[in-house]
Amino acid sequence: MEKMIAFVAALVFFPALTYSEDDILAQEKFNNIIKVESIIESINSITIYWHDYEHVNNIYRDGVKLHTGSDNEIIDTNLKPGYIYTYIIEALDSKGKILDVVKIQTSTEPPDKNIDDSLGDMVVTTIGKNSYIAIDWEDIQNITSYEIFRNDEHLTTVMKSEFTDHNITLDEEYTYKIVGARKVKKDKRDKIDKGINNNRLQNKQKEELYIEEFEISKHVGAIRNHIVGESKAVKDQDMTKRWELRYTTFLKDKWVKNPNGLSKYKWFSGDNRGYSATSLSYRTRTHVNICFCSAAESVTLERYVGTTHGYDVNKKLIDSDTASEAGIVLINVDIDSAKIKFDVDHGVGNPLVASLDVNYELVGEFYSNGNYKLSGEHDQAPHHEVYLKRSNSSSWETVYKAASKGIERLAPPFINKKWSKSNF
Repeated sequence: MEKMIAFVAALVFFPALTYSEDDILAQEKFNNIIKVESIIESINSITIYWHDYEHVNNIYRDGVKLHTGSDNEIIDTNLKPGYIYTYIIEALDSKGKILDVVKIQTSTEPPDKNIDDSLGDMVVTTIGKNSYIAIDWEDIQNITSYEIFRNDEHLTTVMKSEFTDHNITLDEEYTYKIVGARKVKKDKRDKIDKGINNNRLQNKQKEELYIEEFEISKHVGAIRNHIVGESKAVKDQDMTKRWELRYTTFLKDKWVKNPNGLSKYKWFSGDNRGYSATSLSYRTRTHVNICFCSAAESVTLERYVGTTHGYDVNKKLIDSDTASEAGIVLINVDIDSAKIKFDVDHGVGNPLVASLDVNYELVGEFYSNGNYKLSGEHDQAPHHEVYLKRSNSSSWETVYKAASKGIERLAPPFINKKWSKSNF
């Protein structure tokens, strides 16, 4: 598949290249020299066309110089399928001074691609500069508009699968969230109808069950730091690329009523909390360690399950038990020197009663150059939260949060939510 992109390109950060404050000022003066006209991705190649016929350009891919010349295109072949690549294009004056710099992050197409099945298959292209950031994503069938958020603040609604933010500052980090929704097809609606008691639902509540949501997020670091470059201390500290990834499910309420009125357990205790990366109260927690270490690349999984407490009608404790960890597995692990990819498959239920499992799938892709892409889908109950921490950081970055829409959403007919997040 070929994807065409038709917005102006620009710059953000690349760890192997460093730009001085003078370079930044020069870019501000000449920041419209390089204009990207189109980007075409295939399984094994990426082609970039831009408009600049007057200057010599340096072209880099992931820190390696590919070409210097007056060309206005790069056709990069023999690439790996489903890999993220980052390109830097510099426009130079006659003395070799940098006048404009463009950074483009995109990816080759994965084999057996199916966006409806996994947002991890979607090609998301990000372009930015010291004056704006642009994001382009592939169309999702039957979605006609997308809501755009920046740092959780609603910015606008767009009718096309692209957005450019001109209102940025050099010292602020941004997380963009793109949300789209569509009605499911008739066969899925029929299955949902069979799985619910229509007499208990009003039309508006019923209509909400037919909506499928997609959420795409992109984290962009502070532009000034990316342009000026990292300090030597930061670079030395980050020679080993290591991440900790934490996915937790929890019940926000103190008490959860058992929907089965015939059970002796009338109430279950919840976790009585809001979103928190470090809370010790949860239903389940998976902790994935990813490392491009000097000895070897590796990915490992730690599994934790909280205790379930069942109570009678007077909220007097009857029984407690802990579900098995066997329903949480690490699968489809694929490791090389540049990329670590894996899936976490999760299915854990209530150990005190016959119940439906809480199901989710998490797909992780981490790159030795610091890029990552996470994607997944989950039952819309209970609450879900995902956090990420780098080896040189003491704090958790929020990757994804989703509130429960009711325990009944665990039933198979109900629609899962799909999401993805990557960095730039």
